[in-house]
Amino acid sequence: MLELKKQMMGKRHSKTPAMQLFRVLAMIGIFIGVGVLFWKNFEHSLTHIESKQNLWDQTQTLSSAQKQAIHNFSKRIKRKYGLELNIKITQKKTIVPKLDGKTIFIGLCPPRHEATIIFPPLAKKAVGNNFVIHLQNTHFKRYWPDNWPEGLGKALGLIEKQLSAVGQ
Repeated sequence: MLELKKQMMGKRHSKTPAMQLFRVLAMIGIFIGVGVLFWKNFEHSLTHIESKQNLWDQTQTLSSAQKQAIHNFSKRIKRKYGLELNIKITQKKTIVPKLDGKTIFIGLCPPRHEATIIFPPLAKKAVGNNFVIHLQNTHFKRYWPDNWPEGLGKALGLIEKQLSAVGQ
């Protein structure tokens, strides 16, 4: 009985080449699986960081679905037109950050009923100054104070429509 216990606790050695090959392949599979999981986690973390960079909602009003839709829109205009999107939603006066020549800035202050929309020079020329003025001064008026998330979604739709019309 004691000898049987010693045999069970001792190292097991594979006796056949097929079993050794199976163990090597299993270890390789485990390493590949861990690598893929690590890469997926890295992609997810990077997406999360990017989404925080292009959307800042101080009011905490937007739902996760709305945030995801904005992130998808941002990825789409980056892919199609090379434009970045920066949205700041504040409780107090909107402060415009330093912008580069490829960023669309949308600053909303729902309590003050203010919308600040800045297009990069080339994009502004392409969509037209009247369009930008309409978005900033007219578009959001009917959405203040409580329906501004819907107004933001419709504004993004109008921006995409206007940008796609330029390319035709």
